[in-house]
Amino acid sequence: MFSKRNECPANNNTLLADLKFQEISGQYKNFTRMSPTDFEYLINMIGPKIAKQDTFMRKSINVQERLSITLRFLATGDHYSSLQYLFRTSKQAISK
Repeated sequence: MFSKRNECPANNNTLLADLKFQEISGQYKNFTRMSPTDFEYLINMIGPKIAKQDTFMRKSINVQERLSITLRFLATGDHYSSLQYLFRTSKQAISK
């Protein structure tokens, strides 16, 4: 399940993209607890500091997804096991 995270159409990037189109309904803000412009501002500010490089063994988790996981964890206090299914990322990757 986690090895196909980047191939799956239901990954977090499409989730956030779908929620951006529904910004008027407030679903994006409810999920990330901020507006899309604030999210992009945060990406520009801390993106280079939290970015990881791809290796020949695995693809890294992109900056948007890393920030989304962190914000979701801080906003909801969900367990790593809950976040791993929502974002299709292993608990070990979330806890780093």
